[in-house]
Amino acid sequence: MNHYRKKNYYRKRNFSNRNNRRYKDTYHQPKEQTTDSLTPHSLHTLTKGDVEAVVESMLSGTLSQGKELERFESLLAKLTHCHYALAVNSGTAAIHTALAAIGIEEGDEVITSTLNFCAVANMTRMMGGVPVLVDCDPETLTLSVEEAGKVITPRTKAIFANNFAGQPSDMFALRELCDEHSIFLLEDACHGLGGRYRGHYTGNQADMTCFSFQPSKAITSGEGGAVTTNDVDRFAFMKLFRHHGIQKDPDYFQSEDVHAGYHQEVQFQGMNYKMSELQAALGRNQLTRLDRHLERRRAIAQVYQTNLAEVEGVILPQSAEWADHAFHLYPIQLTGPFFGKRDAIFDDFYSNGIAVQVHYVPIHLMPLYREENEEKNFPNAETYYKNCISLPIYPDLGIKEIDRIVDVLKKSLESHKDVDFIQDMFKEEVEGQEDQLEVAEKAKEETPTKTRGRKKTTPYRRRTRKKDPEVTEAAEEPKAAEELKPAEEPKSESEPQKKEKPVEPVPVEEVQAADPLEPAAEETEKKPKRRPPARKNVTRTRKTKKKTAEKEEPASEQKAPTEEKPQEESVSAEKSPVEEAPAEEVKTKPAPKRKVTRKKPTKAAEKKAEDTTEETVEKPKAKTTRKRKTAETTTRKPRATRARKAAEPKEKKAEKPVEPTEEKPKKVTRTRKKKAKTEPTPAPETPKAEEKQDE
Repeated sequence: MNHYRKKNYYRKRNFSNRNNRRYKDTYHQPKEQTTDSLTPHSLHTLTKGDVEAVVESMLSGTLSQGKELERFESLLAKLTHCHYALAVNSGTAAIHTALAAIGIEEGDEVITSTLNFCAVANMTRMMGGVPVLVDCDPETLTLSVEEAGKVITPRTKAIFANNFAGQPSDMFALRELCDEHSIFLLEDACHGLGGRYRGHYTGNQADMTCFSFQPSKAITSGEGGAVTTNDVDRFAFMKLFRHHGIQKDPDYFQSEDVHAGYHQEVQFQGMNYKMSELQAALGRNQLTRLDRHLERRRAIAQVYQTNLAEVEGVILPQSAEWADHAFHLYPIQLTGPFFGKRDAIFDDFYSNGIAVQVHYVPIHLMPLYREENEEKNFPNAETYYKNCISLPIYPDLGIKEIDRIVDVLKKSLESHKDVDFIQDMFKEEVEGQEDQLEVAEKAKEETPTKTRGRKKTTPYRRRTRKKDPEVTEAAEEPKAAEELKPAEEPKSESEPQKKEKPVEPVPVEEVQAADPLEPAAEETEKKPKRRPPARKNVTRTRKTKKKTAEKEEPASEQKAPTEEKPQEESVSAEKSPVEEAPAEEVKTKPAPKRKVTRKKPTKAAEKKAEDTTEETVEKPKAKTTRKRKTAETTTRKPRATRARKAAEPKEKKAEKPVEPTEEKPKKVTRTRKKKAKTEPTPAPETPKAEEKQDE
């Protein structure tokens, strides 16, 4: 049995009296803060993987220009989306290498921003060029495109843009400017590794881009830098310039003699800017955590933004719409009552154990460049420099430290608030309000008083067209006649309203004598035509000719609409029985479908109907109320005839002619025949139905 595994499984083994907990990795942990320690402005991060990568490179057998350097350069080129990347031992070395690659000579001008680190100006001056300093943009604090366009001359060789605190310059505008004047565009992106310009990683917008891997940057290799480019010839030149300009490839020897394998040539003056294998291994391992470091920096910047957004007199760094800020620095500016009090607040931070910085002192204020730029003006850079403070920001900065930094800043601002400045501001506001009141009072005095309603217009100001005298006289005559009329007295509410005379009914004799087709002419002229009243089924006894007479509406009907019923009855009473027949047909007119199926009764059926009518008159009508309704509304044969058929003797049935259409009624008579024997049913016949059968 393996006792080692068993003991290890149950965690019973103990080494050097330490706890059974797993060994804690302290490489990536922040330093514990004490009362005596100082919160740093920037701090690098290290992990166990960084240490292991450095140890492996030390044990590999090569400490310079080995495989680790090639791996680091290829990874950086992929990250920046460039074809080539050259690693050197510092950011300043990268700037020098880029300037040498474009061939800076004596008298060549290089335009750069005065608000930047001095490496660009120093390297340009060391190579014999002339650094031309321009002012910065007030919002992004990077190189101003407008100012750069003003200082371009025929001797200008390149524009060296800068990435300030992680905010890139407007590279598209600078590219158009450089293409217009046929000059190079270089970029100092030592603060901007991992940032983006219009969605693309910083490093491939310029002809050559320089980076720095100093410990305060997003990633570190101890000390180091790099240059990225897409130009093969520039990359080959920089590779030789990094190693004293020595050429070891015999294909590129300038001498025609045949030499041995050890031969090499120095073709131009170069520098020793090689990066060691230890630096390359550390930088390569940190590149794998670049996104994590940037997310942490942006999160810290967001906390600063929320805590200081409402603080008066503080301007926070802003990110342009077309850029993703890398937040290498977090510089704030003091304005209002704190203008010019940067040094006092700077001392308060250090007295509370917090390290802050000022980035940067403008280059034109340095003794080396002061004489050359005395006549120039740099208002944006100078105002920023007098009131800027860079707060601590690095990936391992804790939330408690951030809150402490914010509290110290707020307390310092309250203690150094300029009372005189506030009083002056208050006085200016009061004076401005008084001036506004005076102006408003003067305006009221000058303007006339306004009346409610419509504006009164004077006749002499109003413009009118000239009218013809004949037209005006004709229009004035009816007006004068109206004025002479006596005014009607207004009716009082107390006076009773006059009742209208009741309409006298017209006697029946006059209605009978009058011809309905010739209405009274006088009454029709006086009163307008009205729609005739609705007619009921009972009064439908007039002929078609009388319907035409109703459209003309005689005066008798208009005057007395209530007397319509007696008139109709009188007219219907005088009519002959021949004329009454169509009225009854209208009442009991069957549906068109049933007319088609109905057949004429046979002689035998007529005889039966005559026999049944005599019996129905004698029988009582006690239970015919419900069946009367059916007789009035429908045109079916009454059920009494079917019942009588069942009561008739069989001999009469035999005399009937057999018809195929009357098979169904035969079945009904058989079923009802039994009922007729026991209890004969009364005939539910109505008088109207009897008249039909007689016809």
